[in-house]
Amino acid sequence: MKNIRIFLTMVLCLAASVVSAQDFSDNFQVRRMDTNHFHLWDQDESIVNMGTRGMTIMAKGETPKDANAIYYEAADDAWEAEANIILYPQSEGGLVLMNDRNEYWGVTATYNKIYVRKGNEVVKTIANPYGRYLRMRLSYKDGKLTVAAAGSAATKIVANANPEGKRTPGKNFKTLETLDVKGGKRIAFTSAKKDVVSVRDFWYTKK
Repeated sequence: MKNIRIFLTMVLCLAASVVSAQDFSDNFQVRRMDTNHFHLWDQDESIVNMGTRGMTIMAKGETPKDANAIYYEAADDAWEAEANIILYPQSEGGLVLMNDRNEYWGVTATYNKIYVRKGNEVVKTIANPYGRYLRMRLSYKDGKLTVAAAGSAATKIVANANPEGKRTPGKNFKTLETLDVKGGKRIAFTSAKKDVVSVRDFWYTKK
């Protein structure tokens, strides 16, 4: 009987670890740096703050190539990730898939413009119809990354690391581009230019 209980406990723990690898959400009320959740691209912890207003990342550089970056390590071969991004007057925030500082794909935005990026190349530029509050979405499968954006309310999801939490509204997503990519694991928030970029929530789902 004891051996059966031990076996069942091991199975339950394994199942829990599989679920957590597949689905994850966070509103950044609790600092999770350098755990199994979020990681600094560089080693300067002073660039990031987490608390009641979500996560703020100090800005630097001009593009994801030299911006401050925080990343989440995807555990699956096909996934979707969404983030509620809040911009400030002189900042440029992004959600990008990054292999390294030269090899990345995704979306960044300022108050006025939205950019689809493939490395140092801007693939597409459109006017930002959402202003400072917008939701960004990356969908990855079989070497294809679909980039989308939508307007967003200035609210947060209610649960930390809970796939049953409530998503911040992101209605009428507009697909911006589908890109051919290499890799597919490091999903990064980037903060460039000046000021800061705020991330009010993050949602990762296995597809």
